Amino acid sequence: GAPTDTWGPGTATQKPRCFLYYGTPLTGDFEIETLIDMPYSRDQYRHMGLGVVAQLTGGTPPDANLDMTNLLLFGPYHTGEIRILRGDNNVFNDSTNNAIDTQVAYGYTGYTYNLRLRKAGRLFTGSVSIDGSTYTEICRYTFSHDLGPVYVGFLSKSWYLASGQLPLYFDYLKISPLTTSGAFES
Repeated sequence: GAPTDTWGPGTATQKPRCFLYYGTPLTGDFEIETLIDMPYSRDQYRHMGLGVVAQLTGGTPPDANLDMTNLLLFGPYHTGEIRILRGDNNVFNDSTNNAIDTQVAYGYTGYTYNLRLRKAGRLFTGSVSIDGSTYTEICRYTFSHDLGPVYVGFLSKSWYLASGQLPLYFDYLKISPLTTSGAFES
């Protein structure tokens, strides 16, 4: 079947996307991480990175499990940005400020990045690392509502002006649950 568009109006053939996700939905707070490599180039018509999509109950194919109106994509965008694209109750609009409490950070023109996306309640924070050990938080987004169970994985998106193929590689997917409460003993 044709993929569902994740960004505004348009047909699936005009604005394709791919979401490769871990088959068990996650609940609670967590952190996901990957290494993304775009070995040949970047262009302004593609966006790729870590994806979080709310679980949809009673959906129809091809995306019977995915609520594409409640999603986040965190990763490289255009030729020099890293951003959070979000669908919050089917509202897909971005802030273009370069501040931590918005969704776009500029000056990231490289081809290889470690990405980390953390969920704490409704708040998602995106961090990036060049060396894989020192991460800098660069983007935040708070959903207007609770998402419930979510699928996590790799999401890539091309706009209709993208031409040709542009390979990208994801090296791994690390999923870590976050414990925010509980009893501890020494």
